Amino acid sequence: MVKRLISLLTNRTAWKLLFRGVFLSGTIFLAVYTGFAWWAVAALIVTVFWIHFILLERYVISVSFFIAVLASLFSLTLRVPNVLIGFLSIGILVALIGIGSLAFSRRDIIYDITETALAFLIFTAFFAVNSDEWWMYVLVFIAFVFLTHESFVFGGVPWRMYRSSAAVAVGLVVIELAWIVRFLPLGFINAAALLALFCSMTRNAFIVGFKGNMTPRLFLTNISAFIAVSMVIFAASKWYVQ
Repeated sequence: MVKRLISLLTNRTAWKLLFRGVFLSGTIFLAVYTGFAWWAVAALIVTVFWIHFILLERYVISVSFFIAVLASLFSLTLRVPNVLIGFLSIGILVALIGIGSLAFSRRDIIYDITETALAFLIFTAFFAVNSDEWWMYVLVFIAFVFLTHESFVFGGVPWRMYRSSAAVAVGLVVIELAWIVRFLPLGFINAAALLALFCSMTRNAFIVGFKGNMTPRLFLTNISAFIAVSMVIFAASKWYVQ
């Protein structure tokens, strides 16, 4: 354990990833807290395109990268706990930069965790707004159509038509569930966690199913895990009526 910790602390690649993620997050925070001053926005745009087009070698995660930047910007302009959003944004961006620059050996696992965290970030902003404006649902729908399609490509799903159709179907189900969950007295953190969990389970189920590896036992295991974690989320919620 000690040797692994020392190895991590002396790993230059890990420090480079952390620096790039923190630097990008810093430009995002700067743009928000300066009221989107032109020079801060210019610095953010230059940093985003520098990291994406120069440092990232795997452009298949481009959608996640740009949505993560936009979601971080949007979240920080809302009344969302800045510490939570700050650390979550840094973690997501560091992970995506690491995946894109081929720094991780188990990129599939890191990608799955990162996509779930990104979904949580998006839903946190969505439920924190506490508004039924139609454009909010449209933005969430578009985001998850593209994110789901990207996850299918990353997961090696071969059929392009099926990828697109399934991504649209997931996007529609997501916004319908988001509308329903909004009426539950869960609080925006627990509501975001519930929908992020659903997106993660659905994404993985589609990928496994498209590859022909879905079995009744695996299906029941996933359903049981979803129900168990959902019960924990409901139990941790403060049941009050807004």
